Amino acid sequence: MSGVLTINSTFTNTSTSACLRDIGATANEILVQTPTGAIKWSTDRCPANSKVNLVTMNPRDVYRVTISWEGNRNPAKCGEVAPHLPAGDYTVISRNSGAQSEPATITFR
Repeated sequence: MSGVLTINSTFTNTSTSACLRDIGATANEILVQTPTGAIKWSTDRCPANSKVNLVTMNPRDVYRVTISWEGNRNPAKCGEVAPHLPAGDYTVISRNSGAQSEPATITFR
């Protein structure tokens, strides 16, 4: 793989009540895994920060997380360069605390 992949994750308050939600870096996770569930990359592996960011989300409020990813595996040690994932199908999942997205499939050629 060459280039950068942009991954967008959107969280929407679908209830009829306001809710308090942590939208900080640690509460949000985007992960890439093999079809068998082996995690190859996660934003939680080497987070840029771990700040809590509690916000009130009113009904229909939307919060969006956008990350850029170069298709690499998680490094053995944070800060090290890691190899790119080999060609194949991978599943992308986004989470915020207990809420999780439907999986999306990406294919590297």
